[in-house]
Amino acid sequence: MPEVFRIRMKKRRTIVTAILAVCVLTAALLPVLGIAKQNSPLPGPIRFRDFCNSGSQKSGAYVYIEIKDAPYLFAEQTKDKDDYYYCVVTEGDELYIVMLSIPAYQSLILPDYDDPVMLTGVTRYISSDLSEIAIELFVESGWENVGNNTIAEIVGVYYMDTVANPNDPSDYFGFALSLAVLGVLGWFIFYLGYQESKKVAAFYSDYEWEQIMHEYVSCINLLSLNKNKIIMTESYLFNFQNSYNVVRFDEIAWAYRSTYRRTIASASSTFIIVTKSDRTFIINGLLTTGARLDQFEQRFFRAILDKNPAVLIGYSGETRNFAKEMYDIDR
Repeated sequence: MPEVFRIRMKKRRTIVTAILAVCVLTAALLPVLGIAKQNSPLPGPIRFRDFCNSGSQKSGAYVYIEIKDAPYLFAEQTKDKDDYYYCVVTEGDELYIVMLSIPAYQSLILPDYDDPVMLTGVTRYISSDLSEIAIELFVESGWENVGNNTIAEIVGVYYMDTVANPNDPSDYFGFALSLAVLGVLGWFIFYLGYQESKKVAAFYSDYEWEQIMHEYVSCINLLSLNKNKIIMTESYLFNFQNSYNVVRFDEIAWAYRSTYRRTIASASSTFIIVTKSDRTFIINGLLTTGARLDQFEQRFFRAILDKNPAVLIGYSGETRNFAKEMYDIDR
């Protein structure tokens, strides 16, 4: 492998290793913090009414309410093989939704309470399904002052989950697992790129590499694309994306773009370079859309055609047939 490639690869390896180390160390620390949270004393709960009136948008806050009447059951859910009840409860003139375990519900359906009963739990956002069921209950029951109000105007946007542990550490463990997977995946991608670079390094002889690097260093009319990750000299195309690839322009038979959508707002585009000997070079990692991507594509393919006008451009039935007939390339 040429020294300039070796230096670039060593720098990238150092960066990837540092990121991996941070991910692994953080992933190892988070479970410890999660266990510490699980074993820590419960904080003092906030009155649910005060929480709702504060306009807080925090799910998972530790709250309480005091009720004097039996809860009104309106929905049931099975979760982790256990059944839970969704109920409407009153505290003064306010209506709230709470989720209760079956034993907790059964202990609250007594005729009268001598003293208010305190319920504690964590806040959860009211889903659209739960909202629809609750609205149906209010309409069918002729609940006073409901009218055409939304669920947020009736009971707020949160319900109280009395089953969940306020010190639940699952978020810590989930984030730790995500970091560990991300770190290992990043290293794996680097390793694949490194192996690909080694194959390219072995493809050219020492004499050819001397010519390649001499042109790379001395070329005056360098064309740089995608933040210096794609470089074109008079005779060669250099790709410094995930791996380090080099191909002579006169070796290129076919070039086309392949795009797949990742989300509604973003797409990942890969440019495929196929040589006359059916070697494939992949230029990926172009996460852009719309006019910017089209402009890059036009500039990239135009630069290739300027160096080799015989290159087949684009993926279509016609270019596939030409590639098959002229170079015995089947894609």
